[in-house]
Amino acid sequence: SLSRCSTTSRRAVGSANSSDATRAPQARWRTLADVMAELETFEKVYKFDFFYILDDVFGLTEDEMADMLRATRKISGFHESINVRLLEISPVLKQKQWHALAGKHPDIEWMDSLDDLPPGPLLLAANEFFDALPIRQFIDKDGERKERMVGMENNKLVFVTDAGPHPNGGQIIENCQSAIDIATTVAAHIAEHKGAALVIDYGYTEGGKGDSLQAMRQHHYHDALAAPGEADITAHVDFAGLRQAAESAGARVH
Repeated sequence: SLSRCSTTSRRAVGSANSSDATRAPQARWRTLADVMAELETFEKVYKFDFFYILDDVFGLTEDEMADMLRATRKISGFHESINVRLLEISPVLKQKQWHALAGKHPDIEWMDSLDDLPPGPLLLAANEFFDALPIRQFIDKDGERKERMVGMENNKLVFVTDAGPHPNGGQIIENCQSAIDIATTVAAHIAEHKGAALVIDYGYTEGGKGDSLQAMRQHHYHDALAAPGEADITAHVDFAGLRQAAESAGARVH
């Protein structure tokens, strides 16, 4: 998952003994995987595929990935026909996933980019992936729009703007272009090659105004600028934007 990227050998997010935040679907993921295995979508995707099915997993924990693979065994021949592709850019997490998934399927490969997607039907699961992508924030006040940024003050990270100090008040507008780009790429692939994508996240279907940036550390709300790299930082997902991007790329959205 791009949301947990790291180029170091350290653990990507959270303390050594526990995660920073309990992911909402995590406790129910095993049941959800079983339900997905019974969905008509699985049969439809399977019938489109004469060679393989690409199972690309975004943002899932190692246990959730294993459960997804286990659920594919519920349809005769489905488990054996898929190729598993994991999008992960962190060497630390790649190794952790490899240990968790070793022996679960004979064809598992890692990708560094969606550009590495081979042609063919795609079954994609994105569990709390889009909420952790980087966002941009803008402040509208007195008829002017300034971009909210991060600066240094007295050796501490603080919010500033591209024009100077952070103003008091104003309306914050959020934008996540990377989410739109990813939704467009996935939807275009599915529109051309068939398949389905399941997106589980939290956010809004209208608007996009207001500051939704938040951080969790050891299951408590945390200052997003304090202890960088040690907290789980997220922002609400613009589902209206994802829908528009997917439909513009030729996919149907439910």
